[in-house]
Amino acid sequence: MRRLYLALVCTQAMHSAEEIAFGFNHRTPELGAWFKTIVPGFPIVSFSTTVFVLLNIAIVAIFAASVLLVYRGTKWAEAIMTIVAIGEFFNGAAHFTMAVIAGGYFPGIVSGVALLILSILVLRSTLRPDMLTVKT
Repeated sequence: MRRLYLALVCTQAMHSAEEIAFGFNHRTPELGAWFKTIVPGFPIVSFSTTVFVLLNIAIVAIFAASVLLVYRGTKWAEAIMTIVAIGEFFNGAAHFTMAVIAGGYFPGIVSGVALLILSILVLRSTLRPDMLTVKT
């Protein structure tokens, strides 16, 4: 379970690199404009490259710190892995959706597919069947 989580976090680092290298932050305004046609109040967000890089460095650093907590076996380890895996599932799904909307490659889609797969595997290992049943 811990190795899967480590793989998920390493994939997030590669995902950040893919987004930065292929200009994800430059493509978000066009995507925001598309969403705004469906949801009129949807904000159109734009990041400078510097801000976007710093944001991704912070995300990767926080996730790397979480790996240390997981490997130390803290009492919050499963909760941390579950929360991050849920976030990464939606991250990967969002990139897949953006690629469909764009009609082709969208920065982050390649590693986004890996995020989807790994997040499902992490969630399968953290969400045990006994956690999902309602006890009466």
